Amino acid sequence: MFKRERNKKGGSSVQWKNMAGIPSQPNDKQCGYFVMRYMRDIIHDTNLSFADKWARRANHVYGQVEIDEVRNELTSYVLKNILKL
Repeated sequence: MFKRERNKKGGSSVQWKNMAGIPSQPNDKQCGYFVMRYMRDIIHDTNLSFADKWARRANHVYGQVEIDEVRNELTSYVLKNILKL
């Protein structure tokens, strides 16, 4: 997350804030799936205090089942909407 602040010259700068609870990936080959799963969780979250809720999930790691859900959703979307199969 980031917070926009004005600097002394009247311009603005972005200050990034690391959020606790963001799931980590076990290797460097699945980052896209982890990002997509994290975005899916954000979209489906009805709780508006998202940052507070995820801070309590520190050290969460997505399991294979959660990553496979994203793979299956993406595959279904591509087949149905892009390839029209």
